[in-house]
Amino acid sequence: MSQRFEHKELGMVLVLPDVDELLQRDVDAYMREFRKQPDTNDYAGRVVRAAAAGGWIREPVMTADMVDGMRPAIVHWIAQHVDKLYTDAITVPKG
Repeated sequence: MSQRFEHKELGMVLVLPDVDELLQRDVDAYMREFRKQPDTNDYAGRVVRAAAAGGWIREPVMTADMVDGMRPAIVHWIAQHVDKLYTDAITVPKG
């Protein structure tokens, strides 16, 4: 399964894994890639580069290097969804 998001004004479709698909190794891969990113002022750029390199972004097909050529609004929109997925994955349910 996957999560599909669409933003008509930006002309973007984003496909990410479902939270139930993510395993610790996936979170580890994302965090490893996040730490590799240059420490820039733009947190969203780091998030999207790490998600691309870590294999979290299924559509559009992208590499971390492609982020530099993207519109900032698109990068921030993608980062919002990646952040939510990460937060959902590590949140311990109330028991």
